[in-house]
Amino acid sequence: MGRPRMSVQLVVALLCVAGPSSLALLSPAGRRVGGAGRRLAAPAQVFRHRVSLAATEDDEVARLQEAAERLRAEVAGLEKEREDMAAAARETVFRAFDKNKDGVVEPAELQAGLETKYGIQASDSQLEEIFREFDTNKDGKLQLSEFQVDLIRGRVEALQAAEKAQAMEARRLEREAKKLEMERASVQAMFGSENTENGLSVRLLSVLPYLLPLADSAVYGRYILASIPLLGNLLAPLVLVYRSIPLGGLLLFWFFSTSSQNRELPRLLRFNLQQAILIDIALFLPSLVGIILNVVAPAVTASLEEPGNDLLFGLVLASISYASVATILTGKSANKIPIIGENAERAIGGPFDWDGE
Repeated sequence: MGRPRMSVQLVVALLCVAGPSSLALLSPAGRRVGGAGRRLAAPAQVFRHRVSLAATEDDEVARLQEAAERLRAEVAGLEKEREDMAAAARETVFRAFDKNKDGVVEPAELQAGLETKYGIQASDSQLEEIFREFDTNKDGKLQLSEFQVDLIRGRVEALQAAEKAQAMEARRLEREAKKLEMERASVQAMFGSENTENGLSVRLLSVLPYLLPLADSAVYGRYILASIPLLGNLLAPLVLVYRSIPLGGLLLFWFFSTSSQNRELPRLLRFNLQQAILIDIALFLPSLVGIILNVVAPAVTASLEEPGNDLLFGLVLASISYASVATILTGKSANKIPIIGENAERAIGGPFDWDGE
């Protein structure tokens, strides 16, 4: 096919509008040159566009930084203004508290100022605490730099709240103490009052119950009594009388046990009655062990008989001697015998009873 030809009308129009040079662009060669020019111009336009965008972004960052600086300056100015206003207000309050206009606030002035301005009645002890915390130079007065009125006010209120809580707790404890005392009195009335008499006659009477365990332990002391005739001669009459009374041991045991619970008797006597019973009961355990060993291992029983009896009798003598001497000399319960003394105290004591020793 042949190349398309331009109409006469198109040529005339181009000549009238763009001039003769426009005809070159209509030719095939002219169109090729124009296309190449446009392709060369495109990268330059992109570059110029990117440079323009970068410049715009830099300008925006600069504007934001400038705005941030202005905001920081405004904040600093507001903070400074607030501090100045607070300082002025503090100075105004300070001058109001400083009644004698000597440039310092003394304890009496602080006390009066707190009551006048805030309705807070600070006690002397609270003022001492305030000056201990806020009087940094320890001259007993508050300078303007030390006069932190809001902190002082808050501290006084905190001290008063703590004191109020302590007072409430003290009243609660007092009520509980009264309640316990009433309960104690009620239960004490059920058991009767405690007889605390501990004169010499009571002390001497209180050691007599130990004759029961002494007489019962004599059988274990035959080896010691044989080697110490004087001691044997002293115990012989007691053992004879004791064993001559039918059921003497059982009757004494019952009498001691009943009397130890009689609160009309002196407590010292009741304690020793109970402790004598427990010492006598303690003699039963080694007797039972001896009987069992005699059946199971007679040879062992024979070898341990004398030292075992001597040890047991010695322990009984030591316990009775300690209890008797301590009772006579001190007039107090000799309750230091392991296990036995503690249980004797517990056995005779009604609710709320104690020696206070």
